[in-house]
Amino acid sequence: MDKTSISAEKWDRYHSKEINIYLCGRISSHGKYITTAKDLYEFLKSQYNTLNLSEIDLDSFLNKMSGNFSVIIKSSGSVFAAVDICRSQPIFYNGSTFETLDLVDSLPTEKIRQQVISKENVLEFYELGFITGNKTLADDYYQLQAGEYLYADDSTFLIETYFSYNPSKTPVLISDIQVFVKAFDRLLTHVFEHLVELFPEDSEWVVPLSGGHDSRLIVNYLYKAGVKNVTCYTYGEPGNRQSEISKMVADAAGYRWHFIEYTEEKWHQLHQNSTIDKYFDYSFNGVSTPHLQDLLAVYELKQNNIISDKAVFLPGHSSITEYGFKNDNSVVTMEEAIVQLASELYTKDFSVSAENRLQHISRVSRDPKFVNANFNWREKQSKIVVNSLRVYDFFDYDYAVPFWFSDVAKFWLDIPYKHLVGRTILYEAEKSGLIEPLFYSIPYANPDIKNSSALKELVKNLIPKKIY
Repeated sequence: MDKTSISAEKWDRYHSKEINIYLCGRISSHGKYITTAKDLYEFLKSQYNTLNLSEIDLDSFLNKMSGNFSVIIKSSGSVFAAVDICRSQPIFYNGSTFETLDLVDSLPTEKIRQQVISKENVLEFYELGFITGNKTLADDYYQLQAGEYLYADDSTFLIETYFSYNPSKTPVLISDIQVFVKAFDRLLTHVFEHLVELFPEDSEWVVPLSGGHDSRLIVNYLYKAGVKNVTCYTYGEPGNRQSEISKMVADAAGYRWHFIEYTEEKWHQLHQNSTIDKYFDYSFNGVSTPHLQDLLAVYELKQNNIISDKAVFLPGHSSITEYGFKNDNSVVTMEEAIVQLASELYTKDFSVSAENRLQHISRVSRDPKFVNANFNWREKQSKIVVNSLRVYDFFDYDYAVPFWFSDVAKFWLDIPYKHLVGRTILYEAEKSGLIEPLFYSIPYANPDIKNSSALKELVKNLIPKKIY
């Protein structure tokens, strides 16, 4: 019989004679809000009229969910586990049959030490800062990858990808930039309305606000949704350009703003009180280099009671990414794309076959030119960028990553491929009304396009009168 070892309190549980459900995070689906394991139980009964997992189309079930979540469902003779499209909360497993399956939500260092350590995976971890594919440092434990689910019963054990980061084969028509602005604005307004409904009414919304585009989009749509209880923060050395712009944006919205100065003495204190050691053990999980950048800031926000216990962090981690998609006509075959990616990632003295370790990327990429985008999504984004969410977990705060809701990712991938390269369509949309004027008038820390005449020419080429 399968085992499930859920340690974190953030997982909600519902148990009955028929089914056991574990839910981490929040989901919107079919116009319903699923915020507890019991909500998911009632959703299954009302939507599918069955609790028998073998009778449910699991791909369809997951593709109609939006939000940040991980879920484990155990019914009579079967088990189902899934992570969202950015792996916001990891799930690990051991075993390859229903009888031997062991599901866990974390791999602390002590547990890894009890297993056989893979030398190949150790080498790759030193090469990249994370381990690719479904592997971990422990030979016998594996991870569900972003956009993936596991299903097992007495006769079946399968792991399937229900989402991949590929542009649509039938992209939407865009007649001009205003068509895009209206459609994207309508979507993001809808997403933030749902976001607010998914969390308690007295939540305090906390935005790590830089001088860049994504976190400003977060503030823009909180402001447009009329959300008042918002705290923004930034950190670093006093007077840095990012913090100056961050304050201007927060002031324009009328939101609280805090700056956390980073000093050697403060970091030394985190070493002395073992905070860093404990956080490393919590966030490593035998897969990812722990993200330290926000640790001191969140520690200080908590220690000084700057934010409440009901804080919900909204980082700007984004499926609307500027990385991965590129115009590269030199690659013709999938094999060539994988070899080229491997040569960019690994040093020559990497002792294992780098190409073999990247074959899982070729299986989710429809086209050789999408290999980089899928690697960025499933590896760098989920295991480095999104894994930074562990810092909020570590201090017992909630979070959401609205730009990794599946509604947003699918919208972005429905845009014709050439407009995803460099995401210049997003920057032009911001200028054309996506961002409120009071925010757009504030400069960005790293302006993406500096020459206005070059911008006009680029947009002229970017948005023809009719696309496809």
